[in-house]
Amino acid sequence: MIAPVVAVLAALRERSPSITLLAASGGTPPMFGAASPFAQWPGAGAPGQGGPLAGNASVPAQPRVPAASAGALRWSQVTAEGPVDVPTLRAALPSLEPALLRCAALARSSNPNVIGRITVRGVVLRDGRVAQLQAAEADLPDAAAIACSLDATADLKLPAKPEGTTRFSAQLSFAPN
Repeated sequence: MIAPVVAVLAALRERSPSITLLAASGGTPPMFGAASPFAQWPGAGAPGQGGPLAGNASVPAQPRVPAASAGALRWSQVTAEGPVDVPTLRAALPSLEPALLRCAALARSSNPNVIGRITVRGVVLRDGRVAQLQAAEADLPDAAAIACSLDATADLKLPAKPEGTTRFSAQLSFAPN
């Protein structure tokens, strides 16, 4: 039973260096000891030896991702049909940048040179929230980054427009620095 868990954890760690292992209360599982395949990871010591398995380690609020690895992103081809106009939409999109850069950094953890575009389509509701988000077109080769980007875009807040909903689309481009 432990071997498949170790294999999955090793694969996850290889895919995303920001994954932190925490020991369950009641001691360190044997697979996390000095002979563990995880022993070479920074901070993966047993409780009392420092690192995330030490005592009451806390889980960080955000993944630890170096800012330089995130690359750059750019919005283009922004369209809007309804009461929310393109300038208002363009003005709101930069608020998504921190979350979208985390998505890009996660994609770059497995492929540092990943580039690509996602065309996001959705509806701005009367209360300013966005809904019905979809990746209408995407050539970004990382499905997790696409899903992450859509989740981040769901946090977009726009002014309420009681006169109706607005259909919008915007192309997001990811590129290395």
